[in-house]
Amino acid sequence: MNIITKSTPTEDMGHGLYIKREDLACPAPGPPFAKIRGLYHTLLELEKKRAPAVGYMDTTISMAGWGISYLCHALKLKIRPVIYWPSYKDGILRHNIQRHLEVWQSFGASVHPIQASKLSIMRATAAQHLLKTYGTRAEMLPQGLPSNYTIEAVSEEVGYVPKKCLGGSIVLCVGSGVMVAGVLRGLAVTGATPTIYGVLVAPKNKQRMYQKIQDLAGFVDGSIFNPMPTKLNIIDAGYEYSTPIEDITEFPCNDYYDKKAYIWMKQNFDKLEKPVLFWNIGGNGEN
Repeated sequence: MNIITKSTPTEDMGHGLYIKREDLACPAPGPPFAKIRGLYHTLLELEKKRAPAVGYMDTTISMAGWGISYLCHALKLKIRPVIYWPSYKDGILRHNIQRHLEVWQSFGASVHPIQASKLSIMRATAAQHLLKTYGTRAEMLPQGLPSNYTIEAVSEEVGYVPKKCLGGSIVLCVGSGVMVAGVLRGLAVTGATPTIYGVLVAPKNKQRMYQKIQDLAGFVDGSIFNPMPTKLNIIDAGYEYSTPIEDITEFPCNDYYDKKAYIWMKQNFDKLEKPVLFWNIGGNGEN
């Protein structure tokens, strides 16, 4: 079974626009979710440590739980995936939860509702349940999956992008900052210096996110590369995390993440230095 796609294609859309199709990083029935690259190695490492279970506090939108449960199933791991999800008092299953519940369970995951509140509180509650149920060797994965495995894998993908696509601008969405950190590290390796535009998928402190991305990429606090060789712009386009973008795109593009950056790019395309590379992280997983 082909679980991870190495060297996803870079497609020429014409007029100086290229698309890095990282939505193809994981073939169906896995999620179109590029963080699958880091999850793959993280779960294999936990299998070696004989962790009995791996937990994650998912959101109503994220594909992390899908990726975790799918990989545990596809790799035939002995680890039990345990996915926690926010449950609201009105009983409504918001956004993608109904579909994701079915997917998680189809891959053998244990699923548990957590009363909706602040994410940090929900995660703490989930972690307590995981350790109480499966013991201290069970592993609760961090929110946003900020794995160095993912950053390294994304860095490697930069090396597969044709050099002609790396001389102008790169646009991608920013949630946890992990994916853009991988792109930055990859650019440092290749020596290319395009300007990066990271479009926030939810309101966040831009300066803190900038510093977090530098840290993840390895440019501060014991840096791998110093200084950062390319310019990074963090863009707050006014999007809320739970607001989907329903515009039709020419390729599979996630309504809650990538489309926010893609629409911003289309609106500002004439101002961006060409060529423009749009780094697509995922799709909706409907096909």
